[in-house]
Amino acid sequence: MCLNECEEKNMEAASVKRVWAGILAVGILLGMSGCAANKEGAVKENGKASGMEKVLRVGGEATYPPFLFKDEHGHYVGFEMDLIKAVAKEIGARVAYTDMPFSQFMTAVENKKVDVVISAVEGTAERAEKAAFSDVYYKKGVYCILVRKDDDQIHAADDLKGKTVTAVKGSTNEALAKKLGAAQIVEAKYNADIFKNLEAGKADAVITDEPLAYYYLGHGGTEKAKTVATVPSDEGFVILMNKEDVKMQQDINGALKKVMENGVYDQLFHKWFNVSVSGK
Repeated sequence: MCLNECEEKNMEAASVKRVWAGILAVGILLGMSGCAANKEGAVKENGKASGMEKVLRVGGEATYPPFLFKDEHGHYVGFEMDLIKAVAKEIGARVAYTDMPFSQFMTAVENKKVDVVISAVEGTAERAEKAAFSDVYYKKGVYCILVRKDDDQIHAADDLKGKTVTAVKGSTNEALAKKLGAAQIVEAKYNADIFKNLEAGKADAVITDEPLAYYYLGHGGTEKAKTVATVPSDEGFVILMNKEDVKMQQDINGALKKVMENGVYDQLFHKWFNVSVSGK
């Protein structure tokens, strides 16, 4: 009897052990499943940071060296490209760039095809009706008037009266040409086209921004053209964005301020214009 009782007790103990082992195994599996679920949830939670990286959609016209242009490798480069990348970094985003004609800038921000446009655009009252601006990131200084090298008719801004002038369509340069009394405006789609128009004899003069004029003359343009006059300008370049996107404007201005204060802006300015902001 003792043997049978002992065997029964041993069997019961073994059975209890098996039950507890089963419970423990289920618990472990549930725990692992829970961890996996939590891990998967974390991945989904952080999806925006990993699988859905924050992107700043940027528009511009890459025919405006040294601000924005294509290098010999086909890469979009320039002062403005480096600047917007630095601004994007401050707001935790990467830049996705779309090249477009100047004439499409306002429509692009109005219809939210891009988040911002950076491309040597002045913040005029007319544009303020349709778009919001960042703070000024570059003071324009002067407009330059260029003519062909053999021209002896135009020596000053007033000499443009009755003449044919080429400028980018919709630009403040075009508005200035009209103000100075140009008889005809040869509108250009891209900045690069204004110099082609001048060289081809389609226009008597070009009105453009000082940096672009200097870049053109410094890269072979002196053989074909010359600067005959300048017109002062109090305007500056701004970043365009949708008029209703108040948060975007705040983020861009906040990031731009940081870039200007932490020394990055001065580094970029020196890189592309070979001079610091202070002029040294």
